[in-house]
Amino acid sequence: MNITTILKKLSAYKGSVYGERAYAEMLFLSSISQNEQNKYDAMFLDAGEKLLARCQREGSLTAGALEDLEESLKSLEKEAKKYTVHAVGHAHIDMNWTWGYHETVATTLETFRTVLRLMDEYPEFVFAQSQVSTYQIVEKYEPEMLEEIGRRIREGRWEVIASTWVEGDKNLSSGEAQNRQILYAKRYLQKTFGIPFEQMNLDFEPDTFGHHIFEPEVLLSAGVTRLYHCRGCERRGMYRWRAPSGKELFVYQEPKWYLAEVTADTVADLPRTVCGAIAKEQRDFLFVYGVGDHGGGPTRRDLERLQKMNEWRLFPEIRFDTYRNFLDKMEQYIDRFPVYEGEANFIFDGCYTTQSRLKMANRLSENRLGETEVLEALSGKGEEKPSVLLEESWHNALFGQFHDILPGSCVVESREWSMGRFQDTLAAANTVANRALRRLTDQINTESLPFDETLPGISEGAGVGSGTDRRSFFTFSVTERGRGKTRVWQIFNTTAYERTECVELKVWDYPGDLNNTVLRDEEGREYAFDILERQTGFWHLHTYAKICAQVTVPPFGYSTLIFSEREEYPEQRTGYYKDAGGCVMKDMGDFPYVLENDRISCTFDSLTLMLISVKEKDTGRELIDSPTGYFRFVREDARKGMTAWVLGKEISSENLNETRTVKVTSYLRRANRAELNYTLSFERSTLRVSVKLDKGSRQLEYLLECDWMEAGERGEGIPALIFVLEPGYAVQSYRYQAGSGSIVRSELPHDVPSIGSMELLPEGADSFLQVFSNCKYGFRGWKNRGELRLLNSGFDPDPFPELGRHYIDLMVGVCADKEEGERQRTAHAHPLIAFSACRHGGTLPLKGSLFHYNGRSTVTALKSGEEGGIVLRLFNDSAEPDSVSITPLEEKVFVADTNETPKEELPVRNGLVETVVEPYAYLTLLFR
Repeated sequence: MNITTILKKLSAYKGSVYGERAYAEMLFLSSISQNEQNKYDAMFLDAGEKLLARCQREGSLTAGALEDLEESLKSLEKEAKKYTVHAVGHAHIDMNWTWGYHETVATTLETFRTVLRLMDEYPEFVFAQSQVSTYQIVEKYEPEMLEEIGRRIREGRWEVIASTWVEGDKNLSSGEAQNRQILYAKRYLQKTFGIPFEQMNLDFEPDTFGHHIFEPEVLLSAGVTRLYHCRGCERRGMYRWRAPSGKELFVYQEPKWYLAEVTADTVADLPRTVCGAIAKEQRDFLFVYGVGDHGGGPTRRDLERLQKMNEWRLFPEIRFDTYRNFLDKMEQYIDRFPVYEGEANFIFDGCYTTQSRLKMANRLSENRLGETEVLEALSGKGEEKPSVLLEESWHNALFGQFHDILPGSCVVESREWSMGRFQDTLAAANTVANRALRRLTDQINTESLPFDETLPGISEGAGVGSGTDRRSFFTFSVTERGRGKTRVWQIFNTTAYERTECVELKVWDYPGDLNNTVLRDEEGREYAFDILERQTGFWHLHTYAKICAQVTVPPFGYSTLIFSEREEYPEQRTGYYKDAGGCVMKDMGDFPYVLENDRISCTFDSLTLMLISVKEKDTGRELIDSPTGYFRFVREDARKGMTAWVLGKEISSENLNETRTVKVTSYLRRANRAELNYTLSFERSTLRVSVKLDKGSRQLEYLLECDWMEAGERGEGIPALIFVLEPGYAVQSYRYQAGSGSIVRSELPHDVPSIGSMELLPEGADSFLQVFSNCKYGFRGWKNRGELRLLNSGFDPDPFPELGRHYIDLMVGVCADKEEGERQRTAHAHPLIAFSACRHGGTLPLKGSLFHYNGRSTVTALKSGEEGGIVLRLFNDSAEPDSVSITPLEEKVFVADTNETPKEELPVRNGLVETVVEPYAYLTLLFR
């Protein structure tokens, strides 16, 4: 007989106490023999054959047989005890997976209560728990329990392995949000339990659905040097994950699973999971146990079994221990671990698009909070800490990034709770942003402007709350503060780029003649503007006119626009249109529709409204050679189940623009904006499409309103809506957004994650097309085309995740290079903010920058420091170092880590700070 046969026959006796022990001991000995080049195989075979022969004679594996087995192999006892199993108890608690928040709270509290009781009974028992959100639950609902947990932490029996707020999704959250996961987690744990930042160096992510390429950079920049994960790639054991910057992260990938009950053969098999690079030396193994997903944690049976197995003669030493102790031992071998580069993907491609409302809420939360932080920091000039409202709002957003919430593998109760928290986040962002905007505008001297304050009117206070609805993608409110015939706005830019683009303004309750008005900037230059719409009594008995004009705003700055009535009618008003009805509107004939400006021309087929031409005017280059830019309705096979997680094979596909009747509802060409609107109906759903091209822009904006009434069924498949763009050039590769940077992938026949964009890259340096959105994450680059999945109606665990009305934005951009692509996306994500102004003095001019930064690196954060000052975080998504310069707002400047801990002071020379952002790396600067 061979070893495999002996083990197979012994497994038949596992049902008895003695049989379980005998099988486990023999399995363990075979494992260590294998790691020792089969050193003990002969002894194993001899003892095993004798044991099986006796079992056959006696009809069972008796206590005597077990005793004789152990006695015959007693020379291996000492060898067996050289091996140590580090048993770490854990409770994997999913936040709001297939239950509501109330159940998550109950699960957390009752799990921790069980653990604390077991600690009282078993002095050796050690427990580890991740996710700061669980500790915050305890603090809120059972604060006295938090004190007991703190005592166990100080004793070293409760290991806090939470370096993030939740075990969040890595592919769909922004790099800056992942920075905040760590920042707020560490600050909470330091404040609550006194744990030093440097001790929180493990990112515990057992169930996260994949890992992006810049994850090591995010973690290492925050002092997190270790990662524990289970999913995302083939089994690697222990390895070094090298970031594009060259930095390396120590990673332990769970070789079995992240939750388990204690069984003898599971422990016995651990030596087979060693890292090949250190097989000869490794004598320590990690065993994670405890009931999970819905909490629970270690059981009394688990602890009793571990204690009993530790007494077995031919078994390893079993020690109740911590992750830290085990990883400390393993780190001595780190130079011998294999090195991996790149991302750890892909699994669960359905999770990039399932539950689209949750994904919209996540992206817009990140955007609005980032804009609010810029405004707060610039208005406070580093003299104040961040608003408590902002930190609480970040907690909301970070909780919503849990790996079963943001990916959409949750139920309706979870979605409803998260969408409620989203509203809370928006309320806080709008409140703090408006407060900051008022402080900034109060500092701008407007006394030289010709305000009309003679008429009392009703405009002051009109429009409260307008601009914050879902049609506006939840931007900040634009309440009117002016009156009379002269209105003034300060236009704010929260990005690092000077921007020349169109801005929409609302003129409330105007007492003058809108047909005889003029728009000027702070220097008196006149601007052509369009009146997009007029509403009478539409907004709670107030009226407004929405106008659109192109304006230039400095980086991190503002400019001023003045709207007033002319003293007399001019003979000619070039570029001004009376109202939407008076704009150029062609008859709906059989001819192409053209949206064009001074930079690009886009032509649409008259029947299908598909794009048939996108041409650059400066080069004459055509980027499309066949009809594209259409909406595809598909059904996919649902027989594999897990439809929230997994996309099935397509069983039907339909180009809606070709097969359904497309009805053009308006075609408008104005001075600043050209617009084409159409509607199409399919199945039980209706799609209303508005395509816009603004003056000076190189991107088409598609605004979609979709009444989606399609539900998935096992027999009928999974319905989905997809936007398709196929360029007229050969696509060599596709560039996507990951973390704070980008990743280039070859074509792949499945959806992949990206934070809002896909660039279709040609060979060489020619211009290219990109598709991007502020609320979508699932893209597919395949067969020389790009696809953006807009809606995906998986039906389990939530049977109706998408029914209802959806507002979706997507853009088709023409890009000369990577930098232009990034600027297009940044401007779209962070629109210009128009804030109504009135007459007052001040120290600031009517136009200017409030913060001066010069460099190629992306600004991922500009915020008030957690302990005062101002924090600027940059990321260099390039293989070349980036020399940057900043005009500081404070006297001293420090290089800091993500935790905002100063590391090195930088010199300020001639009012400038000059430094370098290394390739593919973060740089955090603290001004105070």
